[in-house]
Amino acid sequence: MRETIEFLKSAPKKVQSAARKAFFEHSENPQSLGNHWDKLIRSDTGNSDRVTALFSIIRSTVPDAVFNPLTSGSFVMQIGLLPIDYKQYAFEKKRIGAGGACTVFKLVSQDPDKPSLVVKIDQTETDDVEQLLKRGKELRDTYEEQKSWYAAIHGFIPDEFQFIAQNPRGGEKAIFTIQKFFGNASRIQDVFRDIPKDEFLTLLREDERLAETFRLFASITIAQAEQYDRMIDTLGDKNVSLVNTENGKRLILLDPHTTYHPSQEELIKRNALRADITYLKNTLALMDRARETTPLVA
Repeated sequence: MRETIEFLKSAPKKVQSAARKAFFEHSENPQSLGNHWDKLIRSDTGNSDRVTALFSIIRSTVPDAVFNPLTSGSFVMQIGLLPIDYKQYAFEKKRIGAGGACTVFKLVSQDPDKPSLVVKIDQTETDDVEQLLKRGKELRDTYEEQKSWYAAIHGFIPDEFQFIAQNPRGGEKAIFTIQKFFGNASRIQDVFRDIPKDEFLTLLREDERLAETFRLFASITIAQAEQYDRMIDTLGDKNVSLVNTENGKRLILLDPHTTYHPSQEELIKRNALRADITYLKNTLALMDRARETTPLVA
């Protein structure tokens, strides 16, 4: 806790950012107070996350009728700023995901024949158009690079497009990424952390198309890591996902905008990335073993 107090004193911009994040997230998900207490007291919570949790708890104790007038409504989502045709899509105020790089919301299609969408709002803290264009180019370049790695797997990296518009979280300019909505959390499982190994192997044995896709994915990911020291983000929650779609189960990379270099990352992240590579190798080996021991059908 002493480190957190020093953080509060020495990093005013980061403290301001933490407060801003907490205040907006309260308006999007006011029921998450228990999670904030957990983050505050856990010993492995980083200073920035702990300060955000502290502001979230404080915000939750102040009624909206008091807080919003005090802050002149600065932390109320300004939905009207979004460049959306509301006859075609309804914006869900409660976010459906968040990470270190973006906040994710759902656009619900008003046409049953058209899919709903997700809109990812980049959290780059700048209002400068040139800097945003530079950031947008970085995101696009990473997207195109990773798409080229996995070109042999149709649909693994979904189509998307980007634009710059006013952020409903405060009104500043921000980068938006639009992508198809693949379903609620119940339809999406993290390949590395949500599916027990035995269950996943059973799925692969029963679904030949899924097994072939996984083989390609694993082989490409291992080769990129070992030959070029680069990896997609396998650590992000549900980023590499098994998704239940209308056409069966599919492997999908939901956020192709981060490239890690395992040998250059900090120790904890480096070990986690290498553990994911080991998991892929072990799963491939078990698939091969199962194939060898499966009796031929007469």
